Amino acid sequence: MLASLALVLALNQPAAVPASAADAQVVCENLPRSGSRLTTRVCLARADWAALKTQAEERRAHNRPVIDNRRPGPVGRG
Repeated sequence: MLASLALVLALNQPAAVPASAADAQVVCENLPRSGSRLTTRVCLARADWAALKTQAEERRAHNRPVIDNRRPGPVGRG
């Protein structure tokens, strides 16, 4: 699932200009494939990996439910 997300984001966004040579270095990772025990190899620049992980964290934070587990009424009465 993350592999398909990485590919979609990499193909749909214009290439960002890296700030340094380290950000331009291409890094390959083996990402799990949904419904399979095989992995997919995805190669992106370090800057693209950082952007991808930031976007995933933002989506996770946005989709995370807010749980109000406080008890109603005063606490500590016996």
